[in-house]
Amino acid sequence: MGFLVGIATALAQSLQNTYLRKIPEVPALQLNWLRFSVAAVVSALLVSVFYTWFIPPFRFWAIVVLSVPLELALTFCYVRSFQLSPQSLVGPLFSLSAIFLVPISYFLNQELPSLLGILGILSVLIGALGLGWDFQNPGVRSSVINIFHARGSRYMLGAAFGAGVSVAFAKYAYRYSPPLLFAFWVLTGLAIVHAPLALRKPLAHLRDQKKNALLATSFYSVGQALHYIGINLTLAAYFISFKRLSIVFDVLLGKLSGGDTHFRERLAGAVLMTIGVILIAFG
Repeated sequence: MGFLVGIATALAQSLQNTYLRKIPEVPALQLNWLRFSVAAVVSALLVSVFYTWFIPPFRFWAIVVLSVPLELALTFCYVRSFQLSPQSLVGPLFSLSAIFLVPISYFLNQELPSLLGILGILSVLIGALGLGWDFQNPGVRSSVINIFHARGSRYMLGAAFGAGVSVAFAKYAYRYSPPLLFAFWVLTGLAIVHAPLALRKPLAHLRDQKKNALLATSFYSVGQALHYIGINLTLAAYFISFKRLSIVFDVLLGKLSGGDTHFRERLAGAVLMTIGVILIAFG
């Protein structure tokens, strides 16, 4: 069951990315405000079903306060990356967060990767280069140029770094509360902080694209709910590995929905990155 929930979570995440790509004119802050508001409600329902509400200690709240501005920045970068560049390119790049997580986890939680983890890091890096590969013009330098010539790739690099820090913070917070309770408070904080930022500008574009915006929000909320259900069904390392198939889904959906080019090169890179993330998870 954990495997099926993991696959469903990966597909929900990639479908969210597909709909984000369809609405480049909607301000990212407004999209995030909508996503977090709905997801906070869903998280509250899940906490009520699976846990008992309680007040965590001070350190927990300190991590929440640090996490909210970090999440605000990384989610802005995440949404903008899909609005500006092909899904099949920027979607897999988010997995670079697994590499950024290594030094951050050592600093916060004194965790170091094993030999499998090191092999996984190399696989992710090689796979990332594959995303920019062009069979007509091969070479490492040209691959890097192809990747970062796209503005969305630069945003996604920032999002991946922020996600690495965010995951390390979350793992530290789990010492004081269940993951779902932490997610609820962070999502609620994000919804509150985003409200004045989102409402500074008219909601005309959001209203015009309400169908795609609501679909992106719905898939985000479904993915968040499935994530925490899946964590309870199987070992976290297994579940995260299943969930990382979203990398491959991003390439497939980018081709099917957006007509993205360089399909074979990006699919090969995505598969290598998926293998690398799995090795890091089990390392």
